[in-house]
Amino acid sequence: MRSRRLLRAADVRDERPMTDKSMRLAAIAALLLAGILAGTQLGKIAPLVGWYQDEVGFSLMLIGWLTSMIGIFVALAALPAGWAIERAGMRMSFAAASAVMAAGGIALAFLQKPEAILAARTVEGAG
Repeated sequence: MRSRRLLRAADVRDERPMTDKSMRLAAIAALLLAGILAGTQLGKIAPLVGWYQDEVGFSLMLIGWLTSMIGIFVALAALPAGWAIERAGMRMSFAAASAVMAAGGIALAFLQKPEAILAARTVEGAG
C-alpha cells in the first residue's frame, strides 16, 4: 500500500507542465545574469581610470567619486529600498532594479560629459 502511494506521488510530479520547468530555468538565468551585471559594476571603473583622465578630463577626485557612487547610494538607500521591496514584492523589485541597473550601465558606456557620467553611475547604483 505504501509503495502505491509513493508511485502516485512520483506520477504527480511527472505530470507538471514543461512550462513550469522552463520558467524556473528562465528565472535562474535572469538571476545569474543580474548577479553578473551587479558584480561588474563594482570593478569596471578601475581599468578605465586612464581613459577617464586622458579623454574625459576627470581629476583623481572625480574618479574617486565615480568609483564610490555605488557604495554611497547603497549606504543611503538600503533602508528605504527594503521598505519598497516589501511593498512592491520581490519579483517586481528585482525586475525594476535590474532594468535600472542595466540602463545606467548602458548610459555609462555612451556618455562622455563628466556630469552625465556621474549621473549615469548614480542611476546604475540605484539599481
